[in-house]
Amino acid sequence: MLAAFDTHPNVEVRVFNPVRFWRQSIWSQRLAMVLTGWRSHRRMHNKLWLVDRRVGIAGGRNLGDDYFSADSEYNFADLDLLMAGGPVIDEMTGCFEAYWSSRSVERLDRLVTATHGWQWCLEQFDQRDDFNDERLRSSDQLEGLGRLATEELIPARARLLWDNPAKVECAWWRRPPLEYCLTPALADAINEVQKELYLVSAYFIPSEREHIDLEALLKRGVSLVALTNSLEGNDTPIVQGGYAFWRPRLLRLGARLHELRFDTRRPGKHQRRKRLASRFGALSSSLHGKAMAMDRDRVFIGSYNMDPRSMWWNTEMGLLVESERINEQLRKTIERSLAPERSFQVVLADRQLSWHWRDEGAERSSTREPGSWWHRVQAWVGALPGVSRLL
Repeated sequence: MLAAFDTHPNVEVRVFNPVRFWRQSIWSQRLAMVLTGWRSHRRMHNKLWLVDRRVGIAGGRNLGDDYFSADSEYNFADLDLLMAGGPVIDEMTGCFEAYWSSRSVERLDRLVTATHGWQWCLEQFDQRDDFNDERLRSSDQLEGLGRLATEELIPARARLLWDNPAKVECAWWRRPPLEYCLTPALADAINEVQKELYLVSAYFIPSEREHIDLEALLKRGVSLVALTNSLEGNDTPIVQGGYAFWRPRLLRLGARLHELRFDTRRPGKHQRRKRLASRFGALSSSLHGKAMAMDRDRVFIGSYNMDPRSMWWNTEMGLLVESERINEQLRKTIERSLAPERSFQVVLADRQLSWHWRDEGAERSSTREPGSWWHRVQAWVGALPGVSRLL
């Protein structure tokens, strides 16, 4: 579909860090990715929308039905920040142009040959019975976009933190230079926190302590509240193995850890979910958002997970904003998702972890981490020595 879309005279599609050979089938592409794993595991993970160089959106959301609560089987819950005007739009434009013209980018029409013209895309949309059905009309995100037309925008100071696209060009055995990474600037902002840090990270492996040390924050009295995926809700359960090592360490120092629940009793196709009133979506969502509320006056919202992959291997970006009102909105959003109906609270007592939640008004707890046996196997692999550094 992208190749067909690319044939429109007003459209150009480019691909970042593509597999450049054996693209004839999905299986040959996967083999090519294995053979070039030293390079192809480095992804452009940042997300940016720009309109007329006047309005920009950054956050964690990809373009797809399941990122807009319009998929009937599985959705990702996410966060974005819209900016209108000001110097930060110039920063966002400069970031886009740096990626658009980077050495790691190739035009799509040089990689694949379109078998259809752009008119075919319109025909496909017209033929889709569900294109404008209840799933799309009931999307929380699209409803939110409609509210933007009537809501007042909040004045705020902001700057864009972003990785240099050359970050992916380093030799496979070598980490990229720190000057290519947004991590130092983000670490400076985190180190300035005096009282509390609310952290949302879909994947949470805080192992790179020489750069961002959450344990040091806790030791100097900062309150840390973290929300991540539960084992049952993680779309990549192997990551849970890297995170599991840090749970008791952070809990001993006084952190509050919550894991977003996942409703395994999924509704059938075309059935509307019973949604909980949370901007992170329904129980049947997997957490995909990445955000921080720092004290009561700053926020960071972007694509950056608190894990080694975001720090070293993917390219990332995010908006660092000074605003008490936006900070308050983000904290309230997070607090709603910490409710026991929506997330497990992980507790450490007598060296034993337990998970606590509320189901249909009844308080429940378990010393066995909720999740299937297959998820546990994948998490076990993720806990093996050296694996978490690549997750």
